[in-house]
Amino acid sequence: MAEHHPEAALTLLESWRIALVRQSRAIAQGNMEELEVLVTQSAKIQRQLGKILASSSTLIHDRKIAGLIKALHLEQGQVIDSLSTQTEKLAHEIGALRKDKASLKGYRQKKPAQPRFKSERT
Repeated sequence: MAEHHPEAALTLLESWRIALVRQSRAIAQGNMEELEVLVTQSAKIQRQLGKILASSSTLIHDRKIAGLIKALHLEQGQVIDSLSTQTEKLAHEIGALRKDKASLKGYRQKKPAQPRFKSERT
């Protein structure tokens, strides 16, 4: 199958969609290692797809391809929204921990000061 063939573009778009679904699942589970692998995989697919779409202007006007790209755009937006939500939750937790740590330092009691001895003459 030639690179500029619509089936090649559709196959790449479908594999990108599968990667996006798996990214959403990894975010929901909190599995950042899997998310990193999937983001790298998605970037490779996007580069290949960009080359294919740049080589043939007729592929961009294909209705199936355009529809899949629009659906992928929405799914990618959902992934970004869920990542933003997770980031906000993490920032809130870090802020609370920082505040708790600072308040614990305030409760630390000082040891009683040792008496100071003056010189032998006094």
